[in-house]
Amino acid sequence: MKALLVQQFWLGLSILVVALSLWLPISSQFGAVGVEGLVVAAILCLAPGCVVLVIPVVWRQSRVVGLAALAGGVLRLVFVLAGLVAVVMLRPDIPPMVFGGCLVVFYLVSLGIETWLIVRSLGSAAKLSDTHSRLAG
Repeated sequence: MKALLVQQFWLGLSILVVALSLWLPISSQFGAVGVEGLVVAAILCLAPGCVVLVIPVVWRQSRVVGLAALAGGVLRLVFVLAGLVAVVMLRPDIPPMVFGGCLVVFYLVSLGIETWLIVRSLGSAAKLSDTHSRLAG
């Protein structure tokens, strides 16, 4: 559980760093409404990312890690697309190019960080399993 919280912390920190790096250019060019789009895009990618990091931990025991990755990708995509549609319909004042651009940046960053964290944790689990096998055998 501690490792999962550490992974979620790194994902949140990476999203925060990207958001802070985009904050000044977006706020100076588009004002408060642009910053709102930035924040919503960050949340739309961070929330499913934290859930996606839980899936391999739960499914690792059942040896269907590939299916877990697929489920995580579908979950992430559905959540982000639903959020995109909701923002376009409910907040037409947010510039679509700013919101869409931020959404793409955050989506790719979160996808990359999540993939790196999951692959790294699976590699650590495999090494641990090999060590246990050697000790038992």
